Amino acid sequence: MSCEASAGVKPQKPSVETRCDVKWLGNILGVLLSLMGLVWILQGTNILKTGFMAGHMQYALFGLVALAIGVGLIAISNRRRNKLSGGGTTPRA
Repeated sequence: MSCEASAGVKPQKPSVETRCDVKWLGNILGVLLSLMGLVWILQGTNILKTGFMAGHMQYALFGLVALAIGVGLIAISNRRRNKLSGGGTTPRA
């Protein structure tokens, strides 16, 4: 449905299944990015002496940025929304 066709129609909230799928995707991407950042840090600081990045401090800094983004992505994916922000969930009976 295009933007013009949806004029006057209220947007629907994403379903629980859609939010769960996005949560899992965010977690997986966050873990992968964090692990990649950790490997880059170890290579850049010459603790892991394999690959062309070994001993180059710039890759340790790139790894630190990747690790921070990965951890942030995991945190954002798993944060709880409160009822004041409009994203609260209703308890199941």
